[in-house]
Amino acid sequence: MKELIGYTIQSHDNKYVGEVKQVEPIRVGKEFRKQFGIEANEPYVAYAVAIDESPKGWTTLIARDGMEIHKRYVV
Repeated sequence: MKELIGYTIQSHDNKYVGEVKQVEPIRVGKEFRKQFGIEANEPYVAYAVAIDESPKGWTTLIARDGMEIHKRYVV
């Protein structure tokens, strides 16, 4: 999902909008996936992304697939 680098995204909590600088695939727990409507047995993708406007520097993107990542987060 390195193709997200350079895109402007909005974080899942809608607090930060910024340009993606780095993308790292991650694994997240069942409870976190459930917050996004993804059941324990469903496939998912999750990434930690560095965005230039986040005071923490990183935010998490999670969805069922790469297309949903783009639809949900890219602005």
